[in-house]
Amino acid sequence: MNQFPGFDANGDGVLNGAEIVRGPVSLVEPPNITFTDEIEITLGGKRVKLTWLGEMNHSKDSSMITFPDDDVLMVVDFVSFGRLPNREMDYENGMFEEWMTAIRETEETARNFQYVSTGHGPVGTWEDVRDWREYFDKLQAQVAAGIASGKTLEQMQREITMDEYSDWFGFDWIDENVLGMYHFLTD
Repeated sequence: MNQFPGFDANGDGVLNGAEIVRGPVSLVEPPNITFTDEIEITLGGKRVKLTWLGEMNHSKDSSMITFPDDDVLMVVDFVSFGRLPNREMDYENGMFEEWMTAIRETEETARNFQYVSTGHGPVGTWEDVRDWREYFDKLQAQVAAGIASGKTLEQMQREITMDEYSDWFGFDWIDENVLGMYHFLTD
């Protein structure tokens, strides 16, 4: 017997966060506007542009959302400020180049906006997007150099310190970031 009729979508007798926040399944409506590459809509009299950046990282629907009237660009999950990429960087999906392409496109677009908002962390600027990209560039270069010189993963995890990012949240994930980059480059 379902203890939570209308809420417990998977019928497991337990409400998870998404089921609680979403509310009863009967109230969920399918989208009435969809897009493939980009779309501009008006919300509350203001323009909103959505640009699909492709499948990458851990999502098939990563988009860049711009609010030109408010000088804001928003992206979620594939760009963060003042923090290292999460743990092993979802290396299992093998989509590093797609992720970097989206970061570069975001960096270029962000130059035209005063504010950049992400799903995790503070509001920033295009310079923060640049710093995020540079972290990846430096990590990739160091791991690639380690691989080319015949170092083991464990040696690289000991030697690649990225100390200049020690003030970023999640700095203790550096070994896991090295592991993720190693797999991106070798798998």
